[in-house]
Amino acid sequence: MADFFGKSRQVNGTFARSDQAEAPKKRFLSSNARCKRKLIALEVEIAFTYRLIDQIVYRVYALTNAEIKIVEGAG
Repeated sequence: MADFFGKSRQVNGTFARSDQAEAPKKRFLSSNARCKRKLIALEVEIAFTYRLIDQIVYRVYALTNAEIKIVEGAG
């Protein structure tokens, strides 16, 4: 039995790979790659936002560099 994406069809007594069977696989892989790129971009934006929030909080509470290191776990 042919796999889901690689179904074959019989043409003139021989089996040939169907272009229509390949189309869903290509669409799926293309869509998957786009989703991964979007996810990575969102993760980068979220990390940037968290860092920005940290910097704002440090300024609001007027933390020194030594205190910031303690808060961030580097001290």
